[in-house]
Amino acid sequence: MRQWLTLLTVGILALVSACASEDPVQPSSDTNAGDTLGADAQSSSDVSEPAEPEELLAVTSIISFTREVESGVAVGFNIDGVDSDDGDELSCGHADFMSPDGESGIDNQLALITPLFDTVGIGAVEGFVQAAVEQGGLLIMWELSGVDDRLNDDDITVRLRFGTGQPLLGTDGLLLSGQTFHINPESPDREVKAKIVDGKVLTETFEAVLPIVVFEVGYELIILDAQMSAELGYDGGLENGLMGGRVTIDNLLEIAERAEIEAGGIYDAVTFLLDGMADMAPNEDGECQELSAALTFTAVSGFLFSSDVTAP
Repeated sequence: MRQWLTLLTVGILALVSACASEDPVQPSSDTNAGDTLGADAQSSSDVSEPAEPEELLAVTSIISFTREVESGVAVGFNIDGVDSDDGDELSCGHADFMSPDGESGIDNQLALITPLFDTVGIGAVEGFVQAAVEQGGLLIMWELSGVDDRLNDDDITVRLRFGTGQPLLGTDGLLLSGQTFHINPESPDREVKAKIVDGKVLTETFEAVLPIVVFEVGYELIILDAQMSAELGYDGGLENGLMGGRVTIDNLLEIAERAEIEAGGIYDAVTFLLDGMADMAPNEDGECQELSAALTFTAVSGFLFSSDVTAP
């Protein structure tokens, strides 16, 4: 009898187990609602708010004139969109360069002129320009805004601005990163649309006015169809920077004339250097009135004093 009851109990348990597997008990609608709400609440809490776009400031610490890397090869931009050969009337007979990366049509006549500075006795001009940077007479600032992604961002704004005051220098004599600057109240700000591609900032064309003060004498270099490219550093600085465009011969001679007051012989030297070297904007007589040029630069990260008023 006891054995029979044991077998009966086992059979009933097996039957209940089978029924449960074939037709599981469904949770009530209330349970479903609670679970759904709980899942939604959890999902909602996991969604983070999008980060605010960054604003970065980079201040030029090193600026250099460009030279040919080798014969026919130089850094720069294709300013006129044309790949000119020797004898091209649009470039007054000057052939374009090839970039070190193999891009053709590079316009940069300055690369041919720079090596002649020492020959005509104005080799110190490069030192003067760098000294102007270190003494605060040429504080070129690149203000980047709307940066959502430092690696790739197809819509940012770059503002070219100028600072004032004596910057702090490191033991190497160059501008220290991370310091705070005042905006020059007479800064000729220029704003241009740009993008970041694989960590490299690339601007559209704009007009740049570079106010340079050397030995308390002010100069203005106007660069037309200017472009800028630079690699964005980890701290917001700019590396391997390049700015190029076209400069009128009249503007260069005007600067040389003012510099003549401080150092005799400058005007004659500049006139000699520029003779026949212009490669853009030919006039009715086929004589080019502008010179293509490019400058290389490095810029360290910095900040603006909060009291500085942002120019419109």
